[in-house]
Amino acid sequence: MTDLSKSLAPQVGLILKELGRVSNRNANEHGFYDSYNAIKMCILDAPYPDEEKERMLREYETQWQLCRLFLMVTEIAEAGEDIRKGNTEHLGEEYADLVIRTVDNAYAAEIDLGAEITRKMTINHERPFMHGKSA
Repeated sequence: MTDLSKSLAPQVGLILKELGRVSNRNANEHGFYDSYNAIKMCILDAPYPDEEKERMLREYETQWQLCRLFLMVTEIAEAGEDIRKGNTEHLGEEYADLVIRTVDNAYAAEIDLGAEITRKMTINHERPFMHGKSA
């Protein structure tokens, strides 16, 4: 068990959940979910059998999650571009953007990010040096 899972996990979980809630609300208030909600309503209102609507919603949700995941990748790419250009004064902002997108996505997907981080840190702590690979 890691130090995090022993002592800070409950607090980290609460903080991440609250960051996710606030980030998600902010994204909604600033229109980042407008197209998602509009398309979802169009699917629900479409004159198709319920099974077809459910299939369409699952497919759309998959595509939406992938788009949001790739927005996280753009933040990493922006950080990489800053490093490449030697412009590290905005590097912290790119890392912050990545965390904001991560907690928002986890919150929207109903993922307990604090529990997942604690679980994964325990797994990583118990792995062999360099996961058993040579340098």
